[in-house]
Amino acid sequence: MPSHMNGHVYGAGPDRCVKYDIENVKAFPNVLLADEPVVFTEKIHGTWCQLGLVPNDAAGEHGPLIVSSKGLAAKGLAFTPSAAENAHNLYLRVARHLDFEARAAKVFADELAAGRPVFVLGEVFGAGVQDLAYGSKTDQDRNLGFRVFDIYTGWYGQGRFLSDADLQAACDALGLPRVPVLYRGPFSRAAMAEYTDGRETVSGQALHVREGIVIRPQLERRHPDLGRVQLKSVSEKYLLRSGGTEYN
Repeated sequence: MPSHMNGHVYGAGPDRCVKYDIENVKAFPNVLLADEPVVFTEKIHGTWCQLGLVPNDAAGEHGPLIVSSKGLAAKGLAFTPSAAENAHNLYLRVARHLDFEARAAKVFADELAAGRPVFVLGEVFGAGVQDLAYGSKTDQDRNLGFRVFDIYTGWYGQGRFLSDADLQAACDALGLPRVPVLYRGPFSRAAMAEYTDGRETVSGQALHVREGIVIRPQLERRHPDLGRVQLKSVSEKYLLRSGGTEYN
């Protein structure tokens, strides 16, 4: 694990950290319905990042900003914003560079005033994160890559993920780019196969093989065997690439 992806942490609590995983469509082949309105987004090979903001009156000693990685969030841990050891922490650098706290406080003012936090989940990428950099770098904040793939409102376990249209509207209001949307339309296995492979579109230069796609219904729904309906389809060419890294 690169040193800039580690840091000093504290126990934020399980309701302030989003536990997140995406199952492979091969394990749940019958969950997605034929012709169901879906959205395919490009899966980016970076590092998962939670940028959370809780209401001021619920903030603890470390303040309302809750920044975490995938592995830490699963344990209810977050990076300590004021710790000297975290001066170069990648995830906190993203939060500061994007001025996330101010953006979220403005866009989600009504949610926060009602006592509900907001968690923006995104992928951080660039040279120094994984083997695929998409033309971005981590040596300077202005070169960092970041794309939003999900937003959760409410205390974790009591709130909800935004559906496709609401997610897009929230990203627009925040002024933060979303992961590339490759397809909106009726679900079919032919469409899934078509968009799983190819070159990445994040850089605009097709620099790397595409990791794959994430598939969701345009309107959020749940399934008794899976829970939230969201599945990934991973490119075989991506899996067979040489020199791959998997830091989380």
